Amino acid sequence: MPDRVTAAFQWFIDGLTDAGLSIVGYVRSRQVFRVVAANGNAIMTADGQRCGTLVDSDAILRLEPPGLAEHLKSAVVMIDLPARWVWRRDLQQIGKDNVSYLDAFVAHHIERISPWRADHVYYQIMTQPASEDAARLNVEVGIVAKSLVEPLVTALKPLAAELYLTSSDMTGVQPVTISVGSSSTSKRLWMRRLTIAAVAVPGVAIGVWIAGVQWVQSDADEALRDLDRQIAAKRSTVNNTRTSAAPAAADTLRTRRATQPYVVNMLEALSLALPDHAHLLDLRFEKDAIRMSGISSQASDLVSTLERSGHFLDVRYTAATTRMDDSRADRFYLEMRSVSPSRSQQ
Repeated sequence: MPDRVTAAFQWFIDGLTDAGLSIVGYVRSRQVFRVVAANGNAIMTADGQRCGTLVDSDAILRLEPPGLAEHLKSAVVMIDLPARWVWRRDLQQIGKDNVSYLDAFVAHHIERISPWRADHVYYQIMTQPASEDAARLNVEVGIVAKSLVEPLVTALKPLAAELYLTSSDMTGVQPVTISVGSSSTSKRLWMRRLTIAAVAVPGVAIGVWIAGVQWVQSDADEALRDLDRQIAAKRSTVNNTRTSAAPAAADTLRTRRATQPYVVNMLEALSLALPDHAHLLDLRFEKDAIRMSGISSQASDLVSTLERSGHFLDVRYTAATTRMDDSRADRFYLEMRSVSPSRSQQ
């Protein structure tokens, strides 16, 4: 599984590298020259016009005219070879998932199918899907012996921006175009490194962002756990306080019930104690005191009547009684205290 992931990543990087080189080549279009080896090393322009020659001088090829070297420095140079100089051989099919090993596979077979070692030739690998099995590839290799083209390559490689070996007289077959380096190899290496950096930088940034998010989340989780511990401690303290305070609160309530009468009980006792000739106009409970006012035809008897009931103490007038306008009843104002339940039971 790791090998397949690595191979897939390399295939992805190679694809992006080729795309980048294609874009750069499109944006920076270069002048193309052809050197026809079968025509006395004549140098031709892209439109087929002859512009110079590579002349053999003391076993060294030199350009004629000399000023042509300046034009070749930023150009693409195609060395057009005779068909007999190019060996084409079919190799055994390979699976598409083994494409990353294709170069090593071909280099291993070159010594078996040609008279030369792999490091003594220039070669191009050509593949296409197999018609009988879409998961496999037909593999063909084009080979050119370095000894045949070394004088041309030596003369042109320092000048050309890109240098290729090709053969234009092969009809009916896929042409062979072999890169022999010059600046194209270093350019591809540079583009590959740039592509890896372009892919790696966002990956590293995403990794740092994920690590930061995880750190913040971990810190937040720790804060939440600390808050949960504080809440649990507070809750335990409150529960303990409630547990310890409950008996005291219950005792206080019982004491209050034993020493202070209920309002309902006081109202009931008051309605039983008041005679029929007394009518209340106002009734107030102020702490342990009861204040009331009303009308009675026998207001002078109310104090003794209420005290005899056994439910009220300290019954007294808070103001003088006044005769009503019809002279048949008096207005009275009384204040008293209610007897506590414990005392009334005695």
